Amino acid sequence: MLSSQKQWRFDSMKRTIFFIIAFSNICFCQSTWVPIPLSKISVLNSVAYGDSQFVAVGNGGTIITSGEGEMWTERSSGNADSLNFITYLNNQFFVVGQKGDILTSIDGTTWSNKISGTTNSLNSLTYGKNQFVAVGAGGTILTSPDGTTWTGKFSGTNYKLSSVNYGDSQFVAVGERGIILTSTDGTTWTGRSSGSATGLNSVIFVNTQFVATGAGDTVLTSTDGTIWTGKPSSATNGLDFVAYGIDRLVAVGVGGVVQTSADGAIWSTKNSGTTEELRSVASGNGLLVAVGSNATIVASSDDSIWITKHSALTKSLRSVTCGNNQFVSVGDSGIILTSVDGLTWAGRNSGTSINLSSVAFGDSLFVIVGDSGTILTSPNGTTWTTRNSGTNSDLKSVTFLDDQFAAIQSGILVNGQLELGGGDSVLTSRDGKIWTKRYTGTTNPLQAMAYGNGQFVAVGGNETIEVSPDCTTWTVIQSVHPYSTTAYESASYGGGLFVIAGNSGAILSSTNGRTWAPGSGAPNMWFESVTYGNSQFVIVGSFCTIITSIDGKAWNIAMSGKSSFNDLYSVTYGNGQFVTVGLNGTILTSRADSSVTKVKSEIRKINFNSVRIAVANKRIFVRVPSDSKYRQLKVGIYDIAGKQIYKATSVAANGVLYIQATKGFSMGKYFLTITDDNNRIVSSSFVLTR
Repeated sequence: MLSSQKQWRFDSMKRTIFFIIAFSNICFCQSTWVPIPLSKISVLNSVAYGDSQFVAVGNGGTIITSGEGEMWTERSSGNADSLNFITYLNNQFFVVGQKGDILTSIDGTTWSNKISGTTNSLNSLTYGKNQFVAVGAGGTILTSPDGTTWTGKFSGTNYKLSSVNYGDSQFVAVGERGIILTSTDGTTWTGRSSGSATGLNSVIFVNTQFVATGAGDTVLTSTDGTIWTGKPSSATNGLDFVAYGIDRLVAVGVGGVVQTSADGAIWSTKNSGTTEELRSVASGNGLLVAVGSNATIVASSDDSIWITKHSALTKSLRSVTCGNNQFVSVGDSGIILTSVDGLTWAGRNSGTSINLSSVAFGDSLFVIVGDSGTILTSPNGTTWTTRNSGTNSDLKSVTFLDDQFAAIQSGILVNGQLELGGGDSVLTSRDGKIWTKRYTGTTNPLQAMAYGNGQFVAVGGNETIEVSPDCTTWTVIQSVHPYSTTAYESASYGGGLFVIAGNSGAILSSTNGRTWAPGSGAPNMWFESVTYGNSQFVIVGSFCTIITSIDGKAWNIAMSGKSSFNDLYSVTYGNGQFVTVGLNGTILTSRADSSVTKVKSEIRKINFNSVRIAVANKRIFVRVPSDSKYRQLKVGIYDIAGKQIYKATSVAANGVLYIQATKGFSMGKYFLTITDDNNRIVSSSFVLTR
């Protein structure tokens, strides 16, 4: 769980960002950290069922598949465009996308690109009368006898067509401003009156009638495709898609709305368990699966109870551990991911949308803690059981120490005052089922615990360090760190040594938990987590910082290869490698036995909000197009210690900054900040190699 200070810092950064710079391919000396590309999946636009599996598509060419709607596997589409719609027709999957893309697959795994003959965005596709029909932006209509060769047809409109379906011996297409077109042959199209200027998003034919849904609470029905009648719906923000499954119509949309109807006339609202926009729903194998924004996936076997199956690969991951030869990571909105190799991750059903803050493994059991006193246990990382913690207070962290689990509970306020016994307390359990509360005697917030050399160590805000021989009787230790506002975030024990880490670059080490010495060589960063493995300590923190040490005293900076904007919240060691997780679904791995690796700083470009940036060997290039509203950009470059070593300003529209960065610069990591003429700032890191 983020402290209030860190949450403010994160929210503030989100408010100020107007473009993001992502630099990759980094050189460092300890081990090679590899980014795992989960976070690219930001929106899932459509889902279909066929060939005994669900297949979902989304932005960035995303395609994922699942046999049961629980575990999802990413597939290569060979395409970077947004994929808008998927359907299963004539024993194969068809996908259409934003640049006229048409992809086909017979198994959902191997995909072939077809030439559509248009670059207009395609939004929907159907089959009838021995031909395929696709519709899209600008009134685009395409037909094909085989799904491979496509021919454009005249629609008579320039409005976007959002959906097309076939039934009752005719095609029906719907779109912007309530437009409805019908055709008996796919070639000649006739406009019909919908009686509404509201945009229509989806149309289906089922039980002898067409049903269309759209913006606001729009639901229209027609028995012939010509005369349409409005039906009452309690949706308010819009219905994106309508499908049929489990003997009923199911419509999904903005705000996580789910509406169902037996006849298309009377609709009832269901609780989807999410507020994310649901963009599509499909039915198969007795299950309804809906997908949407932030990679949300929810499922239901009866339309009433919806369970998050794999939500938000872009949501932050707060903790990671390793046990039983597998990694388990947890985070916001109840997300649980597991992996046997640290590279391929599968979503698990937590049964909750509550934020999960920490996970630990011990005595053949995984234990997760989270907000509102949440505790989950699992012997295998797949099936999770809710346990009674005896509290509604947030649980910040959990660790397996000296044959027991120990979770830190936030202090309880009674009439605006901390309850009797002080502030944060510790819950302990031998089996993960029965938990006992133990007071620590401090009013300071605690964040983490470690155990070693017969001693428990708890650390937290205001430089708090406490020790206990039994996790019951605690003694406060005076920290030697010079910053009075320092918060210690994490603690670990290994190689006969305790190491704790926190904000302001705070790192302390101790052999007995009572006498502490500061580390050296670490940057002034906010450190979030420390672990021990392969005879070394690893610390991760803000701006994707990773540092390592053999003795806990002298620290070396490693480079992670991800955008510096992604903070890292947790790190663990297992199966011969380190794994760290963080903001926006970031996952990085590093084999502990990696040899010294040097990666060339090849050109990396990004084009976002009309500002183009490139990093090449020994140079940085920043360009503002002539039509850009950003008339002036101030650029600053800082070394790892925070000292500014370069500054420049583009003073002209169409201005170009061409920085000969190696003049006076040594190899290593640097931070780049760019400020526009409205004093909005974005920052990133880059690495110079020779």
